[in-house]
Amino acid sequence: MNNNVKLLSWQEVNTRFFGDKLSYQALMYKARRGYIPSIKLGGRTFFEESALEDFFRSKSILMATADVSTKNDRIISKVPGIKKIA
Repeated sequence: MNNNVKLLSWQEVNTRFFGDKLSYQALMYKARRGYIPSIKLGGRTFFEESALEDFFRSKSILMATADVSTKNDRIISKVPGIKKIA
């Protein structure tokens, strides 16, 4: 059993999962609201790598089966917290 948990900083999460497109405030807002999984340790917010991978994997499965509409060649998602794909 692997007990190693890799915690990521907001910069690592932003780069890996959001392509450096979110500001610190936007990422922390999503974490505080529970839109993405996070952990508070000593007043700092961290993100567990495996939890984020599972979260985004489940979101991509939801996105494939979600009710979506197209507008201007972009897919607009109706999944909370995910505004657009493309």
